[in-house]
Amino acid sequence: MKYKCYHSCVKICHALGIEKQLLPSNFLCNISPSTAHYWKSQNPESFLGGEYSNLVGADVKDLQLILDRRYRHTKRVFMAMIRLQATIIQIVGEKHFRSSIRSCRDTFVKVMSQVGETLGGSELVCRVLGVPFGSFKTWKRYQAYWCPTSALSLCFKRIPQQLSYGELSVLRKYLTDKRYLHWSAAAVWGYCYKTGKTAMARATWYQYARLLGLTQARRGPRVRKKKPSLRALRPNHTWHMDVSYFKTVDNVQFYVYTVLDNFSRKILAWDVTRELSGRVRVRSLKEAIASEFGVTIGSSGYHPYLELIVDGGSENNNSTIDSFIKSSHVAIDKKVALKDIVFSNSVVEGNFRIMKQSYFRKRTILAETMVAEMEYFVNDYNNHRPHYQHEFYTPSEIHADPTLKNVRPITKAALKDRIAANKKRSCSKKC
Repeated sequence: MKYKCYHSCVKICHALGIEKQLLPSNFLCNISPSTAHYWKSQNPESFLGGEYSNLVGADVKDLQLILDRRYRHTKRVFMAMIRLQATIIQIVGEKHFRSSIRSCRDTFVKVMSQVGETLGGSELVCRVLGVPFGSFKTWKRYQAYWCPTSALSLCFKRIPQQLSYGELSVLRKYLTDKRYLHWSAAAVWGYCYKTGKTAMARATWYQYARLLGLTQARRGPRVRKKKPSLRALRPNHTWHMDVSYFKTVDNVQFYVYTVLDNFSRKILAWDVTRELSGRVRVRSLKEAIASEFGVTIGSSGYHPYLELIVDGGSENNNSTIDSFIKSSHVAIDKKVALKDIVFSNSVVEGNFRIMKQSYFRKRTILAETMVAEMEYFVNDYNNHRPHYQHEFYTPSEIHADPTLKNVRPITKAALKDRIAANKKRSCSKKC
């Protein structure tokens, strides 16, 4: 008798127990019962890779239902939906596909209410499209609670956890106030939170500011830093020193010298001149040392330690600077960024970026007003504008009292008051 050699797919169908769903009956009847039994009874562990048999077998029951001829219609609908989804994802990309559905949730809910049952139920369609069914039910409920007076377009009474109308008014008022237009959204939030004008979290402030069209969403994802920047543990332990230039409207170029404390981000000393020199650089450094350590240059006694971070520019690395460091009563350890240490001088460079982009960009600055503009910037930055690093507090507040780093302003019963205010809110729908 000639030995029959069967294809591996036939053996796999018998091993999985789905041969009746896939193979025709006239073919199966020609297979010896002992051969079929052998294929089904073989121990998976006797084969290489047999440890994965349980993983494969876990989905066998679902596969059996899919291949059952009694469910041919459902199978065709299911496969058509999968092919449709695969085509859409291939065209627009999986990430954009998911975000597009979320951004057009009202249209999605409307279409699902019309065709969901025809395609096997809304839950099945959501699973195929990768949309959480819980999210779909929430979107559907929100559609019934639509309200034109809410930033979220949701009824204040039905969804009382959202920001109240009063809180939205505070957000709109301070983000459009001319006094704070040169502040970041985080700085305005920090000021409002610290003074008790709002109790929302910073992320909520961002969200509603975008919904109201007061700020714009970040363009592209934020690039994660490869390593964190230098962090001091107390004020006056690490200072940053750098020079930047600025050209006024009447085409006069100035050099801005600053000394910045790493821990508090406070500008300790600054200078504005038309020249770039080590002499001016030393002058601002002397001013910072005299104001922070309270002693005159060259005095005897205690020599406090100070880590001074500079970049590789000639204005920071010259004989004038080196001579002063040697004769100073402060034990200054000068380090060049990205040379003596792995960190950059980004702390002070970020301060210059705030100065130019937030304060100077929209102002008409002339040569004769440059010093006055710099005085305004330093005073506002140090004493009024909350720093992002400190959430609610200004650099001067943290510099004077470092313990504020761990103190969070208390907002009493904020959520309870918000819910009560929303439930009392009346609108055109007369809920």
